[in-house]
Amino acid sequence: MSDLGFSAGTRGLIPMSRMRDIRVHLSCPIEIIGSGGTAEAVVARRHGCETAGLLDMAILNIPEKEINLKIVYYGTGLGGKTTNLRYIHNQLSPACRGDMISLMTETERTLFFDYMALDLGTVQGFTVRLSLYTVPGQVEYNASRKLILNGVDGIIFVADSDLIRAQENIESLENMIENLNEYNVSLATIPWVLQYNKRDLSNAMPVQRMEKDCNIYNVPSFESIASDGLGVFATLKAVAKTILNRLQ
Repeated sequence: MSDLGFSAGTRGLIPMSRMRDIRVHLSCPIEIIGSGGTAEAVVARRHGCETAGLLDMAILNIPEKEINLKIVYYGTGLGGKTTNLRYIHNQLSPACRGDMISLMTETERTLFFDYMALDLGTVQGFTVRLSLYTVPGQVEYNASRKLILNGVDGIIFVADSDLIRAQENIESLENMIENLNEYNVSLATIPWVLQYNKRDLSNAMPVQRMEKDCNIYNVPSFESIASDGLGVFATLKAVAKTILNRLQ
């Protein structure tokens, strides 16, 4: 199994257009949709799963022996979601990550989404690839937020430690819950973690207050200064491990 160390791999990313995708619901029982798959190709079956639905699925590319997982960074505008992706992209070798695609506005905010593909290593003989997305923080782009959540396997909620953004953090979390409800998914069941970003601010809120405001399901949380890289990989590793543990 991969140790989630994000070390450089020897293979490049395979374009989605070349993949013979087989969707396997990570619910009980497993259901294979599409053609080209065989029963013996499924190496891991899920038992005791409590939830089902659109977001409880990953993409297994059986011919290429790949598992493709989607992770979304959610949170307020200018909270550090894109900064996380930029740091990850800059730190990793091109051998194990794809290009970062960003759509920006004149104010340097993300207009629709940032996207980056990441080669994580192998799990039970399958190459694991993460697709990382961010949602726009601005409320006027809620339709885009909802669309980007479609098919998500795990979420990193990036909360801004700035005292004046406390209410915005709460509202963004509530908005995420509402958008997940559109897919019949609850934060009580989907893998997610919290990142408390901008811990270097002079008016940063106490972690205890942020835990009370945001950590309503007692999920793992991490202090971060994403611009310096502090907590960036720790957060990503935590949610990736949670997702992969469900595949065992």
